[in-house]
Amino acid sequence: MGSTLGQILRISSYERKILLAACTASYFVSYFLMENTIMTEKIARRGVRTPHAYQPDTLEKVAVKRVLQDNSTVISCDATIEEAQEWLLNNKDQQQN
Repeated sequence: MGSTLGQILRISSYERKILLAACTASYFVSYFLMENTIMTEKIARRGVRTPHAYQPDTLEKVAVKRVLQDNSTVISCDATIEEAQEWLLNNKDQQQN
């Protein structure tokens, strides 16, 4: 057994709690202060947008012009939620689900 592992196994319960608290605190500091993780920092410096989660974002890869049809209705981004709800309720016949 290596000397480092042997030293870790011999530390007291109190020292383990201190070590755990320090590691947890350092993780949260890096999580909230760093925009990218250590793994993605080099990629982000090259200008490639890196995801925060390891899930594909299909909406990021599809352009609006590929899915929007010519006869589609678009609600303005300046519309309030109430205006959008009112339009949806008044124009149920124009909606395509």
